[in-house]
Amino acid sequence: MLISHVVTEGHPVLRQRALVDAVIGPDTDNLIKLMRDTIMYRQDAIAISAPQVSYSVPLFVTKCAEIPVVISPKILQRDTEMETELEGCLSFPNVFVPISRPKEIEVAFVDASGRPRSMFLTGIPARVFQHEFDHLEGRLISDYAENKKRVTVEARGLLLHRKETV
Repeated sequence: MLISHVVTEGHPVLRQRALVDAVIGPDTDNLIKLMRDTIMYRQDAIAISAPQVSYSVPLFVTKCAEIPVVISPKILQRDTEMETELEGCLSFPNVFVPISRPKEIEVAFVDASGRPRSMFLTGIPARVFQHEFDHLEGRLISDYAENKKRVTVEARGLLLHRKETV
């Protein structure tokens, strides 16, 4: 099992737009395996993008059954109905930011077998796709923080506890 170091806030690759014309070739399978191994052993991870492991290519890997490997993603359509949730990020350890995102999106991408795919996503898969797509565009959760405020792990626990008891 190969585990990669996850780059964190301040690393320049996180602000770069993934190279759309990057060659997806024989080494892609190795990168996908590295990314899968990196998130599979972590309970705090649901997905990871290539820039988070220092590769500026349009690729992300998730634990969502609908979208396990996404190459060259596009968001074709966004629902006008929005939903706000706290989001965390492996590149911002112990930080959560409330982010409003469309509840449903239509997407297109290439899967790990090289097949073009398109589908509608809702719920967690839609949020995960949008979060990882942001990474490929050089956008980070800190860009969504109002007045650059962030929610720490401790505050997140209080918010979730309050939400459950209301």
